[in-house]
Amino acid sequence: MEWQLSIDEQKQILQRYISCSSGRTRQLLDVLYDEFPEPISEAQLMKRIGVRKRGTFYAQLRNGNSAVGIKLKKCKRRGRSFVLDGYFLRDIAMHRWVHKTMSQSLKH
Repeated sequence: MEWQLSIDEQKQILQRYISCSSGRTRQLLDVLYDEFPEPISEAQLMKRIGVRKRGTFYAQLRNGNSAVGIKLKKCKRRGRSFVLDGYFLRDIAMHRWVHKTMSQSLKH
């Protein structure tokens, strides 16, 4: 569908939001961005950002989630994993759909 955002478009938009972050939050978001659109396991994510304590990890997740949006995925086989879930991506796709629909209806 023409109104949906491609993975490249999603990554460009995510990068704009991530670029506003810094420090450990930026480090976390960069790892999630590198894996996007695939999820990364909790253990792998903790390892890649160099965090051993769960409390510290979840504090970083909370900060990252307020900047971009991080979705928790639970799987019996793999455990917990995380993926970037920029809620604004859905808003942009919806705006594109509305614009396309409205411009088509005006032509008729």
